[in-house]
Amino acid sequence: KLVRDFGSTDSTFGLNASAGLRVGHLEVLTNAVGVGKVRRNGNQADVQIDGAYALPSVGFAGVIPGQKGRMKLAVGGRLKYANVVYSHLIVDSNGNATPAPEMNGRETETSQGVAADLGLMWKEDEGPLSFGIAVSNLIKPRGSNPNTSTLVTAASVGAGYVTKNATFAVDLVDITSVSGTAQFRTGAELIVGKLPLRAGYSSATGFTYGTRIFGLDLAFSKRAPLEIGQSIRF
Repeated sequence: KLVRDFGSTDSTFGLNASAGLRVGHLEVLTNAVGVGKVRRNGNQADVQIDGAYALPSVGFAGVIPGQKGRMKLAVGGRLKYANVVYSHLIVDSNGNATPAPEMNGRETETSQGVAADLGLMWKEDEGPLSFGIAVSNLIKPRGSNPNTSTLVTAASVGAGYVTKNATFAVDLVDITSVSGTAQFRTGAELIVGKLPLRAGYSSATGFTYGTRIFGLDLAFSKRAPLEIGQSIRF
């Protein structure tokens, strides 16, 4: 099914899923992420799939006490017991799959270990400015397959400006370009009366516009003509 859906042309695809519980600053999260690539080569398709799931992932964040000055520093971290799965198959036109040479005859390779993320944020004590940096997988499990792309160490930086009726943000995602080309993202939200007006740009997906009507978030873009979403917090 994978080859039939994605093998007609060179393709990439992905999956994310999560479920969790948050109490104050403590968050216990079960999450999974996977990416895949299909590349045509004559009558064959080269299929690479790698994914990671964390059972569980525990995080904590807070402002460092005793600070003086205009900007305050907050630190956050997350520990994950990661299970990393990798597969590289050569599929012929009849759908027969053969493990690639580096798989040594196995269809999948699995490794486990502890991974960790780190985040830092500086925010004005009584002002609208904030700056942050996040490093995902600062610590990776030992022995993880170097061919996997779901558990790489990547750093991102960003800044925000938040007032009562306006929010502005700018981010540079994966500044070290370990997962591909670094992505530039920026967005804004203005509250006009009770109606939020939103616009944003991502170098990976282009421009998006949106608003919130009757409790639903609406987003419009060329790549995804209409997205409807809702966040429930309690």
